[in-house]
Amino acid sequence: MPPPPPSSLPLLVSSYQKGHTLEQTIESLPDYHGLTEIKEVPNSAKEGHSPIFRSEHSYHHGLASMLHPDYKCVVDIYLNNVERNPNSNAWAYIPASGSEYQYITFKESKRLIDHFGSALVELVQTNNLTSPIISIYSHNRYEWLMSDLTCQMNSLPTVSLYDTLGPESTKHILQVTQTPIILTVNSKIDNLVNLIHESAYYNNDELSSLKIIITFDQVQADQLTRCQDAGVQLLSLTQLLKRGETLQAHFKPNLPTPDTITTVTFTSGTSSVPKGVELTQSMFMTALLNSAAVATKKLLKLRGTARIFAMLPLAHILERLDIYASFYHAVCVYFPKDGSNPKTFLDDLKKARPHIFITVPRVLMKIENAVKHKIHTDGSFKVKLLKNAINWKMQQYKLMGHTKTNPSHWLHDTILNGFKKTLGFDSLLFFVVGSAALPAGTSLFIKALLNHNLIYTGYGSTEACCGVTMNLGSDIHENHVGLISITTEFRIKDRPELEYVFGENRAGEIMFRGPQVFKNYFRDEQATKKAFDEDGFYISGDIVQLTDDGNIKILDRANNFFKLSHGEFISPERIETVYLEEYIEWIGQMWVIGRSHESFLVGFLFIDRAQIIGFLQHYRVQFNEENLQSVVNSLPFKRLFFNKVLNDPNGKLSELKGFEMIYNFKIYTEEFLTIENDTLTTTLKVRRHKAKAYFKNDIDELYAEGSLLQNKAKF
Repeated sequence: MPPPPPSSLPLLVSSYQKGHTLEQTIESLPDYHGLTEIKEVPNSAKEGHSPIFRSEHSYHHGLASMLHPDYKCVVDIYLNNVERNPNSNAWAYIPASGSEYQYITFKESKRLIDHFGSALVELVQTNNLTSPIISIYSHNRYEWLMSDLTCQMNSLPTVSLYDTLGPESTKHILQVTQTPIILTVNSKIDNLVNLIHESAYYNNDELSSLKIIITFDQVQADQLTRCQDAGVQLLSLTQLLKRGETLQAHFKPNLPTPDTITTVTFTSGTSSVPKGVELTQSMFMTALLNSAAVATKKLLKLRGTARIFAMLPLAHILERLDIYASFYHAVCVYFPKDGSNPKTFLDDLKKARPHIFITVPRVLMKIENAVKHKIHTDGSFKVKLLKNAINWKMQQYKLMGHTKTNPSHWLHDTILNGFKKTLGFDSLLFFVVGSAALPAGTSLFIKALLNHNLIYTGYGSTEACCGVTMNLGSDIHENHVGLISITTEFRIKDRPELEYVFGENRAGEIMFRGPQVFKNYFRDEQATKKAFDEDGFYISGDIVQLTDDGNIKILDRANNFFKLSHGEFISPERIETVYLEEYIEWIGQMWVIGRSHESFLVGFLFIDRAQIIGFLQHYRVQFNEENLQSVVNSLPFKRLFFNKVLNDPNGKLSELKGFEMIYNFKIYTEEFLTIENDTLTTTLKVRRHKAKAYFKNDIDELYAEGSLLQNKAKF
């Protein structure tokens, strides 16, 4: 990557002051509440681009790159907890046969890591594996984090696999990384063995490097036989821990350096074959500095007692980074009993009662949808009290014009706090929301519902080692992701073909640079060259708009834009957000699609079964259980629903132009975009190219029916 151009401003700095402890250094970090503007780097504008922008702090002091000289790698923070808080709980899990959380202290976790590490390194050495990359293929459980830290302690890079990659992408990753060892669970073993057999059947050696599968569960006899037939050794984690106990006394870990590759994280592939992003220890530590400045200050007084619930997949960078950030204060990580079944998470959440909750917008929008539906359909006195409390709180926020403080009322707070406790959020200090922008309306509703005014949202990517912006959530009007971080600088490239030119509408494709931004795609020189411009800025592919006060609004992915026959570009994500905000009590999920030879958009809607039945009954539409789906997708009903619900010219829809509205749609009474059908990533982003192929026949039918404005079918 080319070096950055000369600048009169300092480039990289450490936040450390000589003699300061880790806690004192965290305390001295700039308060993001006080960072209210960005600054242009002098003489940095170039043709077709905006000037380079930095945070106010970075403009004066340089891009922050290191927190403390004694903590250069992730394991340094973890080992600090082992030394200072050996008896504090590190991990919490519910055994398969149990119902209550069991705990592993930091001292005990270190013992497990030492035992596992000594046995794992022995496997590497006895099998003559040179610079191996270890794969982890599992849902969230404490063994996942233990494996990750074990590999880091021994400078063994990891790669994470997950179900939605699909067999072809999984095979591609295993082939590219030449993974010799996979750490997994029993439910994944058959899939892996099938891939090996398939590779052998076609007489290629794509997976010939795979030698050993280690299961976190107990070895099953039939799977042992299948692995042997496939030429792969199957071991259990329990076996390795026992072996490691005998080796540990003479074992010395190969600790990482700042330049050591921590992980090769393959992008979720919303539009193409996954690419492996090389992330080093120094990149993680820079990203963690940013996290410390934003959130972990609030945990200083809870060292050794705070809790975080690991709900999002650890295979993705957002959850992993936030777990690492929790190491700053010896936070206990609570894992769900069954990380593969999100339906059980609420029960676990109630028991965990976390201080920190990491989530994505779709989860909070589901909560909003469910509560609004309950309010809409339940006329009980208790629900009316809840409705009044939410409305009062939201009205107070609107009167203040911000949510920097939480207005209080003895009755409303009592009701809201009671509801918050039923969800397990009564100890909550703050939310962190990533993956996409959180609609302002949803943010306001959730703050009111949970009587809690701290929801932090941000923007980033795998290539940026997670977040590079932060919105502290006090603005009740704007759907933005906040200001640029103290670790990163950015500029905006004109995209005139999409009608985004910075000099005209302060919009274009965002590009960023800094010490936490990656440098290479794994073994893909061509993709790496395409990812950076001549000045070393990473080309994100995200279209943004810069507000007058320096906040960044995400408009869409550049490759999500498409044209209709009239020639105007369409941003489907923006349209979906407007509809979801306006009709949150109706629509639980939405996907918008169009075609270049058609003149209007069509949509796919998930509407709760009880909600749609209530609508049918209100308008006396005849139906039964067997024909419900066909009735709600008949032209007469869709026209009725369109006119009574979706065609309101007031409210949020007024933000859309006529060609941005949907004029035909299909209704589902269950979620239609799912991880299982490969139309969602594991962080719940829509895989639009997959959805377009999956629903092709339905799209054809909607366009064959035509616009509901023209079709006059009646009951």
